[in-house]
Amino acid sequence: HATSLNLSSFNTSKVTNMGYMFFNSPATTLDLSSFDTSSVKDTDLMFSASKATIGYARTQADADKLNSSSYKPAILTFTVKS
Repeated sequence: HATSLNLSSFNTSKVTNMGYMFFNSPATTLDLSSFDTSSVKDTDLMFSASKATIGYARTQADADKLNSSSYKPAILTFTVKS
């Protein structure tokens, strides 16, 4: 099982649905600081059953959107990567 993912080349500027994207993921850190979630409308269950404990976002707006995903593990909180 992969415990890390390189997502830096993902272009998410036009993505509208990220539901279940990291469902049951074994990755312990999710660096989504390259993800533009401004068009995303659906983050339902995006991180459900995920093993992640550390999360990074591009902007505070992105972090807020990711943190509001339904059934996100309580231990996982996205912060802006500095």
